[in-house]
Amino acid sequence: MSVEGAVYSIKGTEFSTAERHLNWGTYIRTRYPRLLPAFLHSRSPVMPTDMPPVKLPANVIGLFFDAATEKKIRNAWADVALKSGVSNKMAEMVNSRPHISLGIFEEGQMDPIFSELASLSASQPRFFVDFESLGLFDGARGTLFFGPATSHALSDLHQRCHDRIGRFAKNWNEHYLPEKLVFHCSINIGLSKQDLLRAAGVALDTHLPMQAQVERMGILQLPDGKANRSFALAG
Repeated sequence: MSVEGAVYSIKGTEFSTAERHLNWGTYIRTRYPRLLPAFLHSRSPVMPTDMPPVKLPANVIGLFFDAATEKKIRNAWADVALKSGVSNKMAEMVNSRPHISLGIFEEGQMDPIFSELASLSASQPRFFVDFESLGLFDGARGTLFFGPATSHALSDLHQRCHDRIGRFAKNWNEHYLPEKLVFHCSINIGLSKQDLLRAAGVALDTHLPMQAQVERMGILQLPDGKANRSFALAG
């Protein structure tokens, strides 16, 4: 499937309100031909434009990067916010750090969850992910993200994470279930359609492509970070 075809396959009617201000399809196709293909690398053919905001407090199971990549992504947060004239909401979130989310749940039995995370991390070699595209979650969530190309290592780890940790977690967010998750690394959140477009232009022109090494796996507990812990992947 071409990127052009993909743009028109994303629940086309969802963008009708944006087209009051601009021809969304033509704008993306002619100016930002790489915009929004992240979902093509996922197992879901349609981008979940209606993904709701994460309910807080929440426990996020995240994959964390090497120090150089983490610095690049934090710089991207700041650069995209400054140049597009929006708040750097990722940096404003206490205890937030660049990551790819594998799951989000409200409550859980944390001791066995940490035990499973330690075991998974010890058996999982470090691996690379290639951020080649941008994507967005429209609607109330208003999220712009770097889209990693889906690999066997990434999808297999997500499946094993859900199988082993899901039984100890309460109210696992349905959008992070196997076969539904769109892998993403958030750049900014809570943006309007027009802010998303401006921010996307900055990110696409200056921060892609990018390769990252996944080095750790753990929990980000938002918003207070009391249970934040991470474990090194096998060398």
